[in-house]
Amino acid sequence: ILDSADKIVTLNKPLERIIVGSGNQAEGVMVLKAVDTVVGVGSWITTQGTVYPELSELPPVGGFGAGHNEPDIEAIFELDPDLYLIYATHAPELDEQLGAVGIPILCLDFYRPTGLREDTAKLGYVLNRRDEAGAYTDFCDECMNQILEKTESLSEEDKPRVYLEYTDYLTSSDDETIALAGGRNIAADLTGGSSEWSGIVTVDAEWVIEQDPEIFLKWAPYGAGYGTDDPADMKAARDAVLSRTELAHVSAIEDESVYMNTFSLFGTYYYVSVAYMAKWFHPELFYDLDPQAMHQEYLTEFLGIDYDLSEHGVFVYPPVED
Repeated sequence: ILDSADKIVTLNKPLERIIVGSGNQAEGVMVLKAVDTVVGVGSWITTQGTVYPELSELPPVGGFGAGHNEPDIEAIFELDPDLYLIYATHAPELDEQLGAVGIPILCLDFYRPTGLREDTAKLGYVLNRRDEAGAYTDFCDECMNQILEKTESLSEEDKPRVYLEYTDYLTSSDDETIALAGGRNIAADLTGGSSEWSGIVTVDAEWVIEQDPEIFLKWAPYGAGYGTDDPADMKAARDAVLSRTELAHVSAIEDESVYMNTFSLFGTYYYVSVAYMAKWFHPELFYDLDPQAMHQEYLTEFLGIDYDLSEHGVFVYPPVED
């Protein structure tokens, strides 16, 4: 099978002892109803019992290197897996270390919108869960078609200029979700980023002023997601953006078109993030679109977890009005 690292990986089916290295791969397994095949998980997963109630109880195997926590090779060996499922950006020494003892690595990223269908189909084939894979990709298509049927016909002039920011003045030229939602990423043509997989680029206030974005998207990696019901941190982060005196005359700031999103809405259910963006970019077109309903169906029907979004979690700010 050809994986996300463009490597041909040979596997012996059936696979019954899998290690999942990170959250996106974990959810890929969960939507296929194949949790019973997993024997070990990346250590971060063990801290996320709300989303991964069963997987979080499994033995941890560290991280996957490449700037993240280092893998626990001995723990991996002890579990005697027949597959290690991880990102293409894992530490390259893992291939040599695991390959030396016959443990195959399969890289399926599960975070790129354009690759999600293929990743799901491949894992469904590997795990003999083709029907489950088809059911999930059909749901993804259903969610995205509600958006694309309106954004694909928009002219460039009808698409707002969007500035996406991680930390202050750290942006990305990777505009896949912004484009799907009917926006124009003002950083789309920037090069020289420090990260090949996400096109991350550092800019400055002068550049943002020159581009004059109409929408300001800010990612909030902390104080948001499934682990909190309090939007205070998201509100404070938004207020900090609105208070940047150097950007006072940028259109997005003047119009208070500043929106907070969380990394929790990426990966296997990126369409939820796209749906929120579509409502922010084109409120008249998407007045009846319900991103929270999409999100809830994903959690209930595909992850199989008991989590009520009407009562818990903070994923965007300001809250989207019904």
